[in-house]
Amino acid sequence: MRRPPLLLIAAVAACAVDTASTPPDLRILIVGNDMGPHLQNVSLSRGNSAVTSALVTVNGVTLTETATGHYAGSLPTFLAVGDTVRIEVIAGADSVTGVALIPMVPSLTTPGNGALIHIPTPLDFSWIDTSNPDAFRAAIVFDGTTEAAGYTGATRSGMVVTSRIPPTAASVSAYLYAYNDGVFTGAVHPDSGMHVRQSGGTVSLLIGQ
Repeated sequence: MRRPPLLLIAAVAACAVDTASTPPDLRILIVGNDMGPHLQNVSLSRGNSAVTSALVTVNGVTLTETATGHYAGSLPTFLAVGDTVRIEVIAGADSVTGVALIPMVPSLTTPGNGALIHIPTPLDFSWIDTSNPDAFRAAIVFDGTTEAAGYTGATRSGMVVTSRIPPTAASVSAYLYAYNDGVFTGAVHPDSGMHVRQSGGTVSLLIGQ
């Protein structure tokens, strides 16, 4: 029986050792969910495990841990465009601070109110925004389900698929959000984002024949 070269065996063994010895990233991963002018929702994890019993404040307001690793609350007043959202997290010996601005309100130009969806043709979206946020999200909502597409802050048009929307769908609408991810300091995971959002409005849609 032919034996594999010793160098190949050594390389495979080295790779196995390197993979096994790679330590998990224990920096805090902050994922904002519906952070914005009023409501604040954020999830915390570290090394693929939820961060529990952390002290989380947004603009000085302490958030409540409503589920494992998920913190929520609301600000006493609504913030205006350009105002600062500041999150501070203390978890054990680690602390993280993140800052983001409330985005400008984007103007959804297409689709308009009462526009028709022709399944399965994707629905075109276009919008106006001069502030260049970090990202946009365009979406169609129907019967409690969402079809969405994300775009960079420099984008001003896109489309959302309609092939999974049933012809009998009711209460169909479209919306657009602008997002700012924020800047962090402290023991923070590089994939963190505050995702502070601003609504560009919602329009009602109809299913075309």
